[in-house]
Amino acid sequence: MTIKIDRDSFTPTGVSQWGDAEGTVELTLGRETRRVRALKDEKYGWVYAYGVEGMYRTGSKWWNGSVRSDAEGKIYVQFGRYDNHPKFNKTTVRFKD
Repeated sequence: MTIKIDRDSFTPTGVSQWGDAEGTVELTLGRETRRVRALKDEKYGWVYAYGVEGMYRTGSKWWNGSVRSDAEGKIYVQFGRYDNHPKFNKTTVRFKD
């Protein structure tokens, strides 16, 4: 599945309590693209896109999550617990409706 954040589409709408820019960004999951809520960390160059949920490869529950793009454009999908064990392979992500 293609997961992509269009970093250039970030549109600021305010400032978070931590001083980062809040706004919206275009997020692509597979063939579908949506504009979702986002947070941009200028210090590190990260962009967080919200409005997604994920499921573990071995599970059946959908977890609230986010997609992060680092300064080099590498994509990280974050949901559930932070565990790198192969048993917790995070392979399924979708937009929350």
